[in-house]
Amino acid sequence: MNLETYLEEIKQFAVYPKKHELEYLKLGLLSEIGEVAGVLKKGLRGDYCQFVEVEKPVSVCVRFVGVGEGEFGTLYRGAGDEPFKQDLTKEIGDCFWYWGMLVHYYKEDINSYGTWDTYADPCADYTTDTEVVESLITGCNLGTQNILLEPMLFELQILGLRHNLDLETILQTNIDKLTDRKNRNKIKGSGDER
Repeated sequence: MNLETYLEEIKQFAVYPKKHELEYLKLGLLSEIGEVAGVLKKGLRGDYCQFVEVEKPVSVCVRFVGVGEGEFGTLYRGAGDEPFKQDLTKEIGDCFWYWGMLVHYYKEDINSYGTWDTYADPCADYTTDTEVVESLITGCNLGTQNILLEPMLFELQILGLRHNLDLETILQTNIDKLTDRKNRNKIKGSGDER
């Protein structure tokens, strides 16, 4: 699924009070960024996969290498672990939903955005997942009229790239999950597995 199709399909799942639309969407995005951080934290703790000692410097942006603790430190290998990938895919997908609804709210033309893959090294500005998450939170600055939608698109994609997740899978997984919830009348409610 491409981003343009995704942006059209997500509108059908918008069930919230329009009176508080902007506040709802920003708080929702912040909440989901926190969920992403939670998955990454559990990965660091070792809930999903083993830790691997590294003897020489490696790029944390190389596929199959996830979170780094320094040039010669312990690296978490998250990309090869299916439960980790599934949880991260779901949470990044939820971030994309709120991001996409904000694109609609601000009537943004995503075709005017650059593409992250045009950069020589899209991960160069980030040495850890924590830095990507912090940048996403900064982009949600609730005190401003607008949020930084274009850089947030790149940052969400970079989180996926860092863990060998492709954009199409993230978006389709999110649509599938929301379609299932809508069919079961469970769009409202709480819990990841409702």
